[in-house]
Amino acid sequence: MKKILLTIITISLLVQVSAFEFCEDGTVGETNLRLISIDDMLKDNSKEWTWSTSEKIEIEARIENKNDESETYILEAIFIENDEEITVAKDSGDLKEEFTLSAEERKSISLNFEIDEDTDEDNYELYIKFYKKGDEDRECVENSEEEIEIEKIEMCEDGNVDIDDLEITKITDEKDDNDKEWTWEPGKDVEISLELKNKEYSERNFIIQLIMLDENNEETIFTEDAKRPEDDITLDEDENDDVQLYFTISTEIEEGEYTLYAKSYDEDDEETCTSLKAESKSNPTIIKIERPDRRVKITKITGPTEAKTSEKIIYTATVTNFGSEDEDKTSILIYNYDLKILETIEISDLNSGETEDVTFTLTIPNNASLSKYPILFSAEYNYNSKSDYYKDTDEDDDIRHYLTILEGKTEKPETEKNNETLIENNTTIQNETTAQTKNESIKGNSIITGNVIGSPGKSFTWPILMGLITLAGIGIYLFFKKPGKRNSPKHIEPQITRRYTAKLS
Repeated sequence: MKKILLTIITISLLVQVSAFEFCEDGTVGETNLRLISIDDMLKDNSKEWTWSTSEKIEIEARIENKNDESETYILEAIFIENDEEITVAKDSGDLKEEFTLSAEERKSISLNFEIDEDTDEDNYELYIKFYKKGDEDRECVENSEEEIEIEKIEMCEDGNVDIDDLEITKITDEKDDNDKEWTWEPGKDVEISLELKNKEYSERNFIIQLIMLDENNEETIFTEDAKRPEDDITLDEDENDDVQLYFTISTEIEEGEYTLYAKSYDEDDEETCTSLKAESKSNPTIIKIERPDRRVKITKITGPTEAKTSEKIIYTATVTNFGSEDEDKTSILIYNYDLKILETIEISDLNSGETEDVTFTLTIPNNASLSKYPILFSAEYNYNSKSDYYKDTDEDDDIRHYLTILEGKTEKPETEKNNETLIENNTTIQNETTAQTKNESIKGNSIITGNVIGSPGKSFTWPILMGLITLAGIGIYLFFKKPGKRNSPKHIEPQITRRYTAKLS
């Protein structure tokens, strides 16, 4: 009984295996043909053997002709689901390639095809067979080791509306900060333009968004403000227009390959929706995020745009390492010649992708001209400890922050202050003497006859009368005094007010 059961299982397995034999008479002629390897060349997909609808795929097979003569051969790909052959490629003719191999020749042959947009999301088995044209029954080998996963990426929840109703025709990289199309650096500005055609609907407002997916087809944050770039446009029926979207690549995004999609939908009805993978249906594009080896940049300046003379001000500079290398030491400089500003602050261990703030505290000179000044902020990096020298700085990344100087509180010279103090003290003494005289008169019960000095309506007051008497006495003395040696005026050394330059906080 056990032998019978084992025989049935063996026969069943043999039948099952034979179902996946695509050579007409099974694998034959292995001494003449060799299928060495099969590789997913990741042409439009970023993850090996994981494809999405409408993606362009390249499979490369490494083969060898062991015959002594040149022959014509065929390489063919077949996809199986639930033991049945299915259509995966948009054009099945792209799954077969005919070519010539010389005697004892090895060669790489590629099959290039596009995944049909109607292909179901599922797992499929891929079979490759390699055989001699017109002689498959004698020379045919195959490989059936790969499992393919087809993903269906839908930007619109209910799928795209018909392209005859609404369509994004093309997405273009306008190369704002990037020299190479679709290759972007963290911290750089990007401009994307697209064309939207409203072919069927009455006038309405359409929202346009950009969405980026990583190699696992998961949405990733790719802008500095962590938002999807978005705009809107109003189109009437049979009308089209271009839309520009601007954004800055996130400083924290990782290097790698990404896919970019544009999505547009009716503001009042999200089911009216269409999407497109950059750059176009006929030319899907992989977005590359690349960091330079070394690049440090000041990304933001916080501080006043106006200040008064003698005023204390504070600036904060935000510094980011955009390079792939960590920086052991970075120097941040603030400079203006006319305001006598030249200060630096050094940062230690600024790692790749890391951001740090530095703060400068300054005092505006009290003799600064009332004008508008450019304050330069610059970063130096790639430090060489042996020479104590920074190798790199990029003038294009420098920031000029403009500061307008206004008139502040003017400090009086020290001599003028001393004179004012002397006058004030003399006045105080004189007032105190007058008050004391009045008090003594009252205490002695003195009776003053005639006009009362200081009473309302009188033309003289007691202090004025005393002053006149004093001046008359001085005049008489000087008239009768013999000329003598005149003393030289005492020289007063002017006091120098210390001007504070920038201090490190």
